Amino acid sequence: SNMGSSETPVQVSNLTQVIGIAAAGNSSYALKSDGTVWSWGDNDYGQLGETTRNKRTAPVQVVGVSGVTQIAASIYHGYALKSDGTVWGWGRGKVYGIYGDTWGVWNAKQLSGLSGITRIAARNDYAIGLKGNGEVWSWTQIVDSLGIPAPINGISNAEKIATGTSSSFIVKKDGTVWEWKPYGSTLSEIKGVGEVAAIDSGSQFTVVSKKDGSVWSWGVNSKGQLGDGTTIQRGTPVQMQENRAPVVTLNYPTGTQEDPTQTNINKPAIMWTQSDAELTKFSAYQVQIMDESDTILGDSGEVPTSVTATSATWISTAVLPTFEPLQIKVRVKDESLWSEW
Repeated sequence: SNMGSSETPVQVSNLTQVIGIAAAGNSSYALKSDGTVWSWGDNDYGQLGETTRNKRTAPVQVVGVSGVTQIAASIYHGYALKSDGTVWGWGRGKVYGIYGDTWGVWNAKQLSGLSGITRIAARNDYAIGLKGNGEVWSWTQIVDSLGIPAPINGISNAEKIATGTSSSFIVKKDGTVWEWKPYGSTLSEIKGVGEVAAIDSGSQFTVVSKKDGSVWSWGVNSKGQLGDGTTIQRGTPVQMQENRAPVVTLNYPTGTQEDPTQTNINKPAIMWTQSDAELTKFSAYQVQIMDESDTILGDSGEVPTSVTATSATWISTAVLPTFEPLQIKVRVKDESLWSEW
């Protein structure tokens, strides 16, 4: 309940029996098994729903709603889906069909015009809801100046929904994926992926799992968020790759048993190239020097590192014998797998 930051997980105080969570901006929400909603964090616009605009460092109960089965959050709003299919919201100003004072709606209010909702999702300044009849409804100031909920034209037989930074994604019962852009109300099918079992969307990228268990993604990829081993932006879905062991190529010495590298240095520098997926952080290496009978004459041991560089060097600490053939072995580790020697 202090105001400090932590780089390791800390338990949120005074919360038990939690069955759902949501977060956006600097505000967080938890749904408990008794159907109540709890919130903490920033509260400049009443987005914690606890009747004030006071920042909270420990969870407080959202006022005015119970019997909740799912929660969602946009940057200045919280939403709750009740077991009766109604949607309730709280937060910033006169938007999304709920009306407050200049600052916001400080406790949960029912959104007018929504019923039969089975799933909700929210992001930035818009939200969507899936109805039991396969329709998808949206409430956003972009579509209507008052934020009154309305159906998304052209969508039926929807089964799953997700919201991204600037787009929503809808999975139909036939497994196809459709993108709806609220900033212009355009609707288009995502080609190259089908038989989708689950979907989620982040900041300008989207991930789906298919019924065969494979995972596919598309969108921006500057941080490797698509998981395809590159940082290339993808306009069409690509399959996520499982982690593979890195590969080592010895740069010095480069000789073979038939044509060995000759040196008069008895503590040589061993140099190699290490390769893996882009942005890989190499966490360790090991170098061994052996004679022809495989007796180890020098061993670096497992040396911890934390580098993304693709080249590395180790200088032998042992004085090596002269005029004698030697063998060099190198292996490196990413954050989970060792390469072959």
